[in-house]
Amino acid sequence: MRRLRRLISSTYNFRFSGYFLMGAGIFVLLILASVPPAWEYSNSPGFCGTTCHTMPPAFATYEESPHSNVLCVDCHIGRDLILIQASRKVEHSRLIWATVMDDFEYPIKTSSMRPARDTCEHCHNPEKFADDSVRIVERAENDRDNSLYTTYLLMHTGGGDERTGIARGIHWHIENEISYIALDEREQDIPWVQVRYDDGSVVQYNALNSP
Repeated sequence: MRRLRRLISSTYNFRFSGYFLMGAGIFVLLILASVPPAWEYSNSPGFCGTTCHTMPPAFATYEESPHSNVLCVDCHIGRDLILIQASRKVEHSRLIWATVMDDFEYPIKTSSMRPARDTCEHCHNPEKFADDSVRIVERAENDRDNSLYTTYLLMHTGGGDERTGIARGIHWHIENEISYIALDEREQDIPWVQVRYDDGSVVQYNALNSP
C-alpha cells in the first residue's frame, strides 16, 4: 500500500513539475516574442511624443519638419550597441514617471542630447561646402485681419575645411577654435567671445554692457 502511495505521489510530482516547466517555457517564449515589437514601439516618434513625455507643440513641429523621417531616438538615444541603447532608455524612463505624475516644467527644455558628431553628422557633413540659400517664412499678424507678413532669411551655410580653403558661413566655427563665457544656464547671455586663428592670432569680442 505504501509503495502504491509513493508511486502515485511521485507520478503526481512528476506531472506537476512537467506542467510547471511547460508553463514557464511558454511564459519565457511570450516574453521573448514581445520584446522586438515593444522595442520598436519604444523607438517610434509616436511613443516619444505622446506616451513617454507630453510635448504637443514640439511634436507637431517635428511632424512638419524636414527631420520628420528621422527617429527621435537617433538623436536623443544615439545609434550604438543595443545594450548601450537600452541603458540610455532606462535613464530616460524618468520622463514617463514625470508625465504620469504631471511633474515637468514648461517650457520643456532640451537636455541630455548626444554629441553632434554622433548624431547630426551621420547625415550632415560640416566639411561639405554649401552655397547661400534664401528661406521664406510666412506668418500671420495678431490683428483683426490676421495680416500676412513675410520674413526673408539669407542662410550663409558655408562649410569647407582648411584643405579646401573655403571654411566660412555657419559652419565656419567647425574649423576654428572659439571660446566664450555664458552668464546663464541656457547659454543665451554671452558677453565675451574669443576666436583663435591658425596663425596664433587672437580676436576677442566683448558686449558693451558686459561686467
